Amino acid sequence: MFGSPGESWGMKNPESNSTSPVADAISRISAVLHDKGDHSGDLGSLQGGFKEPERFDYVVVGAGTAGSVMGYRLAEAGYSVALIEAGKYQDYTRPTVGSTPGLAGLFTGARTHFNWTEWGFFTELQPELKHRRLRYPQGKAVGGSSTLGYMIYHRAAKSFHDKWAELAGDGSYRLDPFQKSYRKAVTFHPPSDEALPRNVSFSYNLDDFEPNFEGGAIQVSYPFYVSRWAIWLQKALQSMGFRAADSINQGDLLGYHYAQMMIRPEYASRSSAADYVTQAKDLNLDKLKVFTNTTVTKLLFEKDRATGVHVSTPKGDQRQIIAKREVIVSAGALRTPQLLMVSGIGSELVLKDNGITVTSPLKGVGQNLRDQICFGLSYPIALETAHASILNSSVFNKTLRTYQSSATGPLSSNGMEMLSFEKLPQEYRDHFSSTTKHELSDLADDWPEAAYVSADGHIGDYQAQLFQPFNGTKYASILGTVVSSFSTGYVTIQSKYMSESPVVSPNWLTAQTDQQLAVAIFRRMRRIFQARALQPIRLGDESWPEKHIETDEQILAIIRATFFTAGHPAGTCRMGLRGDPNAVVDSDARVIGVQGLRVVDASALPILPPGYPGATILAFAEKIAESMV
Repeated sequence: MFGSPGESWGMKNPESNSTSPVADAISRISAVLHDKGDHSGDLGSLQGGFKEPERFDYVVVGAGTAGSVMGYRLAEAGYSVALIEAGKYQDYTRPTVGSTPGLAGLFTGARTHFNWTEWGFFTELQPELKHRRLRYPQGKAVGGSSTLGYMIYHRAAKSFHDKWAELAGDGSYRLDPFQKSYRKAVTFHPPSDEALPRNVSFSYNLDDFEPNFEGGAIQVSYPFYVSRWAIWLQKALQSMGFRAADSINQGDLLGYHYAQMMIRPEYASRSSAADYVTQAKDLNLDKLKVFTNTTVTKLLFEKDRATGVHVSTPKGDQRQIIAKREVIVSAGALRTPQLLMVSGIGSELVLKDNGITVTSPLKGVGQNLRDQICFGLSYPIALETAHASILNSSVFNKTLRTYQSSATGPLSSNGMEMLSFEKLPQEYRDHFSSTTKHELSDLADDWPEAAYVSADGHIGDYQAQLFQPFNGTKYASILGTVVSSFSTGYVTIQSKYMSESPVVSPNWLTAQTDQQLAVAIFRRMRRIFQARALQPIRLGDESWPEKHIETDEQILAIIRATFFTAGHPAGTCRMGLRGDPNAVVDSDARVIGVQGLRVVDASALPILPPGYPGATILAFAEKIAESMV
């Protein structure tokens, strides 16, 4: 069992000094799943060691969402690959606390419960947030940030791919040719009729995936459980004129659908990019060596060619790993620009201020940071909810036994099954400023502005997802996201050392358009909750943030005070034409101004896709890997 969960994770009842029912529930699930908290898996022959010096065809920095793909595919093609990861390899093949979908909320919110799976970054003081500093979760483990979050899978809008192709000057980024990479990354498991919950119909197209389970390492399926709240929310959306979204993986996101999830159906456990490494281990793919608990401190160059990396080993020794062909940086949207800058690639002013010799003066490194914000409304309802069951020992014990024995029940789902995207209706747009209307007019007709997702519990101030009022009442929420953000932030460095955290300022809600979208989304969610279709289950007035929050100013103030990041940072080493002064990589992900160096992760995206970007990042890595072999 995990040792002292209340102490290790800070899981106290916010209203008392006692360990919370959430901690008690996690202790129980840890015992039943034989989860002792140490998920350090055995990589066997794939485990990297240190000789002097190590030499490989390719060196991949970061075994996250993109890096694990790159390492696997290059090794599969016969190249020797060093895949270097600062965190652990965690064996999540079978259910653990960290891979149980119903406990995904432990990894989100301003107060995390699992700080050993992430870097522990915080933003700078944010000017539009009453100078708050927010926790900024980024995965520190094999699988990276795909080991965090809610596992939702969908492909990007067609217009996003059109814009990507335009900015990169490369038609292969349009949706039709890019679909090959989407399909290559995942294996889809259609739901069986007997597993379908009553009154639920999943809409999917088998042609969106490779046939006969011949896709990639990521497992995509539908959960074997759908919350009653998700079913009722679908009724409300239908009654308000939302359409069904039947082509979410064909570039048309608008409308509602039951979300596909990156869940392994055999055990109803999280499927992450770590599955690429697990698959390599199962196949004895010895061309791949994975160096865990190893931090890259600097890129090595001979003149303008990248030749390898300098690393700090698990024992704290300083060593080199040499790349005979190329170095691929896949350290994520925050660490990748930091590594480029400490290695001499970035703004000349920033580099010289930190005593760093300039290798390639690229002012776009660390700029163009885009992310999305989330906030929610909560109401008391007359339904059983997953979050409420955690607070009831007898109910939770039954839920846990069901999950263990049959991989079904509330723990087999992330509790966020109903997902809807939309462009806000005209009645909301009428209140937008001319600036907001102009900026939104640049978005194509299929580009969503807002997302709404069912949340089977109390969202509240988004501090800790699995806590809710300890008063015996059951709550449900709608979580809203500004998926078309116009606020732009930056990443920079505080020194020439990777041991110090990057300086991160997302500048959330600095754009007037984002502020007005957020207020409109809040009002839209409130309208959904008031739909007549929900009257049979709605037990009273809004519990969060309460109905007296009425004016635009009050709504914006509560959003500023309580929202949290969606955890989708991107764009900090943006792709562009070689003549673009802000571009960092070209359409082949090669860093401009040097040789033998690529960036393949969310930082290379020129724009942030609307919605959940995990599928797009996986496919991007598949695309670049295929072009290299």
